[in-house]
Amino acid sequence: MNNLMLEIAKCCEVEKAKSNACHSCHKIVSSQNGEFQLPEPWNGHLDTAEIIFISSNPSIDPNENYPTVSWKDEDITSFFENRFENTPKSKWSKYWRTILSWAGWIIPNIGFDKIAITEIVHCKSKSEFGLTPYCQKTCFNKWLREILKIFKGKYLVVVGSKAKEYIKLHLDEEFTNGKKVIYIPAPNARGITDEKRKQDFLDQLH
Repeated sequence: MNNLMLEIAKCCEVEKAKSNACHSCHKIVSSQNGEFQLPEPWNGHLDTAEIIFISSNPSIDPNENYPTVSWKDEDITSFFENRFENTPKSKWSKYWRTILSWAGWIIPNIGFDKIAITEIVHCKSKSEFGLTPYCQKTCFNKWLREILKIFKGKYLVVVGSKAKEYIKLHLDEEFTNGKKVIYIPAPNARGITDEKRKQDFLDQLH
């Protein structure tokens, strides 16, 4: 499992994409300024999680103490696997709090020890910048199926319109492997009330 995590964090496509404007990932990897923040494989204990959330790509905070190429391998894997436990509750992002609330609709009183978060595209950017169809295809084909081979839980929750659109196009028995797939709009989606969001979620769940 840690080998896959490091493979994603040190994805060989990144350096190719930086120097090749025709590479499918060039736009997204070139969007970062300063020391490059590594692709985000997943957060949480993937092998024991009961629910995995899949969104489009991780947002970036240039001020975060986040893995770069200078980090040791063991520190990289520890950061992602233990990210929830090592982040004080007072510093949880709004997205994390929302994820935890949604997970409670499936399994009441669930904690982050049973939740994993990943993305279709693992490179970080602001507001999904650089998330082209070719970029999604490259990352999806290279990594997502491998991630889901490790995940043994029952529920896949797909967050946001871009993730929903892409995954629905590529949904098959190998991808789901008997798991329940639930789609939910992003937390900042317009025109959707909390009541409607929850009802739609529960309708899919049952």
